[in-house]
Amino acid sequence: MRVLARMLLNIGVEATVGAVPVLGDIFDATWQANMRNLRLVESHYDARLKPRPLRWIFWTFLVIIVGFLALIGVLIATVIRLVWALFSG
Repeated sequence: MRVLARMLLNIGVEATVGAVPVLGDIFDATWQANMRNLRLVESHYDARLKPRPLRWIFWTFLVIIVGFLALIGVLIATVIRLVWALFSG
């Protein structure tokens, strides 16, 4: 779990700083989150261990997607109600 958190942090840092024009390009070239993540995975990998089931990743992803879609639905309904109120009254 720690390795995944560090990998997400690497990607987040690169995405955040990489969004800055010019400076972000220079940072992306030097930070190289993918290479950092590859080193993390290689150092974490142990061929002797039995792979763990990834059901929890699937269910977490599914819950996040359903929550995101529900949030989009609520936002769309709110916008439609506001537009309806503006033009009907």
